[in-house]
Amino acid sequence: MSTMVDQLIRRIVTTRDTQKYAWVIGVFVVAWIVGKSIAGMRFGIPLTLLGFLFFLLAFFRKHSLAYLFPLILVVPNIGLDIPGPWAITVEDAFVLLIFGGYLSRCILRRQYVIPRDDKIIVPLLIFNGIAILCLTKVLVVSPWNLTFNIKELMRLTLLNLFYLAMIDALDSKKQVLTLVKWLLICAAWMMAVSYYIYLTRSPFWYWLLTMQPAYIFLKTKILRMISIAGSTSFTGIYYAIILSLAFHFLPMFRQRLQRLGGAFYVLLIFSCVFLTFNRGTWVGILFGMTVLMLHGQIDWRRVALSILLIIGMVALSTTELFGEFDVDKKIMEFLYYSSSSAESRLVRWASSINLILEHPILGVGFNNYAFVYGRYSILEGIQPMYGSPHNMYVDVLTGTGFVGFSVFLLVLVRLWKRMRDNMMLVVDPELRLLSRGIFLAFLFFLGSGGFDSFLFKPHHSSYLIWSLFAMSTAIYRLRLQAPAESGQTDSSQTEPSP
Repeated sequence: MSTMVDQLIRRIVTTRDTQKYAWVIGVFVVAWIVGKSIAGMRFGIPLTLLGFLFFLLAFFRKHSLAYLFPLILVVPNIGLDIPGPWAITVEDAFVLLIFGGYLSRCILRRQYVIPRDDKIIVPLLIFNGIAILCLTKVLVVSPWNLTFNIKELMRLTLLNLFYLAMIDALDSKKQVLTLVKWLLICAAWMMAVSYYIYLTRSPFWYWLLTMQPAYIFLKTKILRMISIAGSTSFTGIYYAIILSLAFHFLPMFRQRLQRLGGAFYVLLIFSCVFLTFNRGTWVGILFGMTVLMLHGQIDWRRVALSILLIIGMVALSTTELFGEFDVDKKIMEFLYYSSSSAESRLVRWASSINLILEHPILGVGFNNYAFVYGRYSILEGIQPMYGSPHNMYVDVLTGTGFVGFSVFLLVLVRLWKRMRDNMMLVVDPELRLLSRGIFLAFLFFLGSGGFDSFLFKPHHSSYLIWSLFAMSTAIYRLRLQAPAESGQTDSSQTEPSP
C-alpha cells in the first residue's frame, strides 16, 4: 500500500504532470471569471476574445469539445437565467460558438451539416420544427406568453445544434472516453459545491455562484441537497447520470488503488443522489435497474438489494432527524407533504385531458400548458393559476399535440434501440461497459421524466442528457466501422504474397 502511495506522489510531482494539473486549475479559474462576467452582463474585449477562441477551437480542434463541454457545466450561473430579455445562459452562448465553428468548417469543406447516416437527428429536427409551428397556437391561446415560448424554442434548437457539434467531435473511442473522464472530473467539483451548500447554507456561496438563495426544505424542515442548478430535480438527474457513467467507466477500476478510489467516488455520488430526497430521481433509478434486469444485464437480487439499501438509508436518516421530536407527528407531516404533492400533480395530469380534447393535433404551444392550466383544471376557482405538470410526457403532449408527441416518441424509441444494441453488440470491453452505463442513464432520464420535464429551463442537466445521445451515436458509428475494418484486415492477411 505504501509503495502505491509513493508511486502516486512521485507521479504528481513530476514536471509533466505538475504542468498538466496547473493547466487544469487555470482553466477552472478562467471559466469561473467568464461565468461571472456573463452573469453580470459585463461584456468587454477580453470576453469577446475568449468567445472567439472557443469558435476557433471548434473550427480547428473539434476534439477539444470533449473537455470544453464538461468545464462549461461548472461555470457559475448554470441553471439560472442571466438578466436580460432573452435570458441567454452560459451553456447557450457556448453552443452558439461551437456550432458556429462546426457550421463554418462544414461549409468550407462542402460537407453535410446534418449527417445523412444518423436516424436520430432527423426526427429531433422534425420535432423542433413542429414545436416552432405550434407558436401559432400560442398566438391564439395566450399571445402574452409568446416571448417566453420563443425563448424556450430557442433553447430546444440549441440542444439539437449541440448534438450535431458533439457527434462530429466524438469520432473515436479516445474522444468518447475523454468526454466521460472530464465529466467525472468536473462532477467532483460539483459535489464539493453541493456539500458545501448543504452543510453551511452560506449566502456568500450563493452570491459567488451568481445564484439567489434557494434553501429547499420539505415542510418537515428536511434540507434537500442541491447543486449549482438550484433544483432538487435537476440535481438528482445530474448525479444519477454521473453515477451510472462512473460505475461503468472501466479506467476507474483497473488497479487495486483505482478500484478503492472508484468505489469511494461512486458511493459519494450515490450519497448526493440520496440527499436530494427527490422521489422522481429515485423512481427513475429503480426503473432503469428493472429494465436492465429484464434485459439480463443485472441480477434481480442486486435490484432487490438496492431497494432494501434505499429503504434502509431512508429509515436511518429519518430516525436521526426525528429522534428528538414527536416521531409519529413528524412522519405524518412527511406523509402529508408527499401525498399533497402527489395529489396536486395527479390533478394536473388529469386536467391535461381537457386540454387535449380541445387541442388534439398541435396542442397549445411548446411548454405553454403550465400558463393556461387554470382554464382546463378539473378543480374550480383557480382560473389564473400557474400549473406546471412536472411531467415531460404531459408537457410534450399538451404543448405539441399528438403530432409532436408521436415524433417525440419516435426519437425515444430510436434512442432506446440504438443504446440497447450498443450494449449488446459492441465488442470492445471498455465501450461495451460504457454503453450499458449510457443506456442505464438514459433509462434514468425516461423514468424521472414522469415527475419533471428536462426539455425546458436553462439548466445543465438538459445538455448532459443530450451528450448521452451524442455518445450513443458515436459508439454506434464505431460499432459499424469495426466489422468493416476487421474485414479489410482479414482480406489483407489472406492475400497471397507476390
